Amino acid sequence: MAAFTEQQKLFVVEHLGAFHSLTQVQELLQKVFGLQASLQQIQRYDPTTAAGATLRPELKALFERARNAMIEGQQDVAIAHRQWRLRELQGIFEFYSRKAPLIALRALEQAAKEDGGAYVRPQEPDDDQGGSGLPEHMEQAVTTVYGDAAS
Repeated sequence: MAAFTEQQKLFVVEHLGAFHSLTQVQELLQKVFGLQASLQQIQRYDPTTAAGATLRPELKALFERARNAMIEGQQDVAIAHRQWRLRELQGIFEFYSRKAPLIALRALEQAAKEDGGAYVRPQEPDDDQGGSGLPEHMEQAVTTVYGDAAS
C-alpha cells in the first residue's frame, strides 16, 4: 500500500465529497493512477468518518466544497441527476460490453435516450407567447374541429 501523492489525496477527497463510495474511489484510483489502495486507506480522507477525523483542515475544506457543490445545484438523491445516471450507464456498458453484449447495447441505448432528452418533460409554453403548446398540425386540427373558441 503506497502513500498517496498530494494530487491523489485531492482526487480522493473531491470524489468522496461528491458522494462516491469508497469502492468507486478505489476503482477510480486504479483506473486513473494505476494505484492499488485499500478501502481503509481511502476512508482516512472522509472527514465524516471516525477514520477521517484527523484530516488536514485544507482537505476538510475541499471535501466540504465538493459536497456543497454537489448538493447546492442538485437534489440529494443521486439517481435524480442526469449526470449520475449517465455515469452509471457508462459503468454498466463497460462491465457488460464483452460478457453480455445485449445488456451493453441496452445500456448504450438508454444512455443515448438519456443524453438526447427522451426522459425530460417538454417545457410549458411561456404565457407571453400564447398558443396551446401543441404541435402546429394538431393545433390546426383542433381549430378546424372546434373553431377559434378552442384557443
